[in-house]
Amino acid sequence: MVKATILLIEASGIQNYIFGSNHLAQNIGASEIVYRSTTEWLYQQLQRLNVSSNIDRFSEVKGLILNSETLLSVDAEIVYANGGNAFVLFQDREKAKQVVQKLTRQIYENARGLKGNVALGEVFDYDPKNNDLQDQHADVRALLSQKKATGTSALPLGGLSVTSTCVYTGQVAIGGETDSDVVGEATAQRFVDRGDLERGIEPRRISKEVAHKLRYEHKAKKRLEAILPRVNDQNGYEFVMDFGHFGVVDDSSYIAVIHADGNRMGDRFIALTENVSSNEEYIDRLRDLSAKIAANSLQALQATVDVLIDSIEAGQLSDLQISKPDPSGKKGKKKVYLPFRPLVFGGDDVTFVADGRLGLELAAEYVKQFTQLELPGGPVYARAGVAIVKTHYPFSRAYELADELSSSAKKAIDQFVDHPEKESANVIDWHYSTTGIIFNDLNELREREFSADDGSLLMRPLHLDDHSRQWKAWGLFKHLVDTFRNQEEWSGKKNKVYALRNSLRTRNEYPLFLTNYRLGGFVSTLALDVSKDLEGKKGLEQMAAQGWAKRDMSDSAEPMKTAYHDPIEALDYYYPIGPTHAPKSAETAKEMGDK
Repeated sequence: MVKATILLIEASGIQNYIFGSNHLAQNIGASEIVYRSTTEWLYQQLQRLNVSSNIDRFSEVKGLILNSETLLSVDAEIVYANGGNAFVLFQDREKAKQVVQKLTRQIYENARGLKGNVALGEVFDYDPKNNDLQDQHADVRALLSQKKATGTSALPLGGLSVTSTCVYTGQVAIGGETDSDVVGEATAQRFVDRGDLERGIEPRRISKEVAHKLRYEHKAKKRLEAILPRVNDQNGYEFVMDFGHFGVVDDSSYIAVIHADGNRMGDRFIALTENVSSNEEYIDRLRDLSAKIAANSLQALQATVDVLIDSIEAGQLSDLQISKPDPSGKKGKKKVYLPFRPLVFGGDDVTFVADGRLGLELAAEYVKQFTQLELPGGPVYARAGVAIVKTHYPFSRAYELADELSSSAKKAIDQFVDHPEKESANVIDWHYSTTGIIFNDLNELREREFSADDGSLLMRPLHLDDHSRQWKAWGLFKHLVDTFRNQEEWSGKKNKVYALRNSLRTRNEYPLFLTNYRLGGFVSTLALDVSKDLEGKKGLEQMAAQGWAKRDMSDSAEPMKTAYHDPIEALDYYYPIGPTHAPKSAETAKEMGDK
């Protein structure tokens, strides 16, 4: 038995810190700082203070590598430590305070603008064989929550009247973005290579906060290269470092902000630790689940990028302004900017940016890859929200929209549970903001833009699972997109496709559309040829005749829905990836957009 105290560390205000700028290099660097603040930096301070711990080393790919030492043999035992969160047991409360002080100093000197909360529990008698750590942990979590709720926000220190201001933050500028002493050699050289100086453009002046973020952009790139070894100079691929590197649609560049989150992960932690018999079992279960989530997230990320690169090399995405790399390695070969950039990853809560036309597929692919991996506590489910916006759309609002869409997908889970024994489902929701107009409320926007008669034009949110028996499913959406693009009756007939879309606004116009285009029952094949095993087949039959249906025909209160509007809206902004998709799909999409 030893004396012990619990230290909890949690970065706060992460959303604004990471996503508050439309400068991608800053977003990347800020995310890297958050990741390192409770992993590498925590390890560094333990070492500098000669506090022995159960950390073997810090790995760029796996984070902190822990050994089997416990608090009985070391000064500090890491229970878990990942991006922005840490749970550490200390034998000496004073040493815990010293670590916090040193870590706070390091954050101030290397991560200006990053905020955090710390809770330090009272000293208690700790025995691995006892079973009281769970209660102690709960008490410190409550203390941390209280601090978060009552904490004060520090205002930035103003400058003198003669000081220059940062072009990004309005804070006091400390130098230029091409100054290696300010942003580091690698970042400074990249700005020089951009050629602004040769064109007579003065370097932008930046604050200490921006400088710190830019310094870590290069480290983020190196870590991601270690995690994703196919993306490197040797293979001819480069990570996007500017939103302008993404492709162009109709002279406008669009990005997709993807926010994916595991369903009921908090409940999973609680369920796994409810019936533990000892403190060591409690620690093992927390640590194992946390490590497994991180490992699965990285594995899913690697698999998603592999599918994307395979699609590029198969020529499927040639219309997205992506050049296939020259395998000969000769000088002058073009670099391929991978149209997908992870920002926050390594946990169940992840955020990516991508070319706007690939956002839906990459989100669905990531969820598919993540949820097919095993976790303690049973099957894994997740949801994703995808905001497709113009590159100059406020990035913080784009992230908020993606988060709202993820929440919308979560709310729709119950309607997709096909079998009583299932507790959850994989769901995706998205929104195209092609006008650049900023809306504050997603529900209000959808009520205004997608209502028709007493129904909704939206098929989404959609069930992502291939085995889903619901007609509001990803498989049906993809089938309809492919039909409009490649089926002879629809391919290249832009006016006809859009006439179908417009007829859905007023329900009595749909039969007129069928008559005008002499379709008869043809529209039924759009949905019904993939509906043989769907419980909602009757609804699809109703949709073929009227353009509208209910997911549950027995529910009179359920609003009418249509499966046709979402696929038509997606034609200019959706490209399939993966081995089952032929390159002609992308070519046909471009052809339709040109007519």
